[in-house]
Amino acid sequence: MAYGNNPFANLISRKFGGTNANVPYANPYLNGTHFISLEVLPTRLTEYVKSSGLWRVTAEASNDDIQNVLMASCMNVQAPGGRVAKIDFAGLGGIRWSVPGAVEYDNAVTVRFLEFSGLPVSAIIRSWVKMIRDYRTGLAFTESNAQGTYDKPDYAAIMYYFTTSPGMEEIEYYACYDGVFPVTDPQNLFSSDIENIGKVELDIEFNVDYIWSEPWVLSRCTDIKNTIASTISVLKKGYNTAGLQ
Repeated sequence: MAYGNNPFANLISRKFGGTNANVPYANPYLNGTHFISLEVLPTRLTEYVKSSGLWRVTAEASNDDIQNVLMASCMNVQAPGGRVAKIDFAGLGGIRWSVPGAVEYDNAVTVRFLEFSGLPVSAIIRSWVKMIRDYRTGLAFTESNAQGTYDKPDYAAIMYYFTTSPGMEEIEYYACYDGVFPVTDPQNLFSSDIENIGKVELDIEFNVDYIWSEPWVLSRCTDIKNTIASTISVLKKGYNTAGLQ
């Protein structure tokens, strides 16, 4: 059998591994190497985080710092999916056939964050929810609302999500979630038990209006990946300078 340069020609034999250069191999997709980037965050979010007193941030803190905290603490992403609704028809003798109807997509993405001492993730999400709707007054305190309107860009954001190969060389899956805002206030996740000591992870559900997977999404995810790779390279140089490998 001639394999040529097609790495999938060998799949029928289910011999996925090996190191024989004359027998092409197919690398499996491995999850676990993923990244998110929440961008175009509400303009007043940092203001609310600072005024909340929940997270001890400096006066110079900005939405970039919030973006970095959420990116670094992301442990798990439950991505939304879709389903094609079927329209069924019945014929003589019970013979059935179907045609496609509407495509229904999930309208939420759930992200699990690892919480740190000082509770920065909780402070960000709780402040975001309070900005959208103050739990004491029921009012919104967004930038546009202060001007007599209520515009979604002032309380929603964009989330880029992508997975890579284990070495971060290649982006495997990518998506852009538009119209993102938290629908979970995680205060109930801080229950405590004297007999159970462990880490705290926050499962935060975010609303999703649209899911984009166009080429411009890949381009932006590539930029994010390259920035992360550059940061890792700088850290490695620091270790090497200190005599650590």
